[in-house]
Amino acid sequence: MAYTIEILPDSKADLDAVGQLIYDSIHALAGTHYSPEQLNAWAPNPYAGERARKRFGDQLFFIASDDDGIAALMTLTPEHHLDFAYAHPRSAGKGAAAQAYSSLETYARGQNINAITSDVSLVARPFFEKRGYKTLAKQHPIANGVALINFKMRKEFS
Repeated sequence: MAYTIEILPDSKADLDAVGQLIYDSIHALAGTHYSPEQLNAWAPNPYAGERARKRFGDQLFFIASDDDGIAALMTLTPEHHLDFAYAHPRSAGKGAAAQAYSSLETYARGQNINAITSDVSLVARPFFEKRGYKTLAKQHPIANGVALINFKMRKEFS
């Protein structure tokens, strides 16, 4: 399926819709790798309003959309860190995230960015490994008092 791809600064993105997609994605897709306690600590509620503006500030959004709205998104910080990578549950495994990521990588290469880092969940790790990311470290971040597992990953461009 082909998705419409947009590249938007945070000021142009619908941050409430982005926050809801992230929440829905975590709670619908990450349950095979994380406990209910971890999911609720990771995403106790959707980013919205001022909280969303603060969290997403200065990020560039790569959004794949279909007729039902945002299907997947990736964000890139000014420090070349891929901060958010999520697919809506309805589009998981259907290429939306791959198309959003492809746009992000094409952009990064066009900006002569040498490498991208990301903190990647257990769920997303295979997606990033398939695209050439290497694991630098296993991490144990604490979210709302609950330990999670993720991976510091990096992809270098030649």
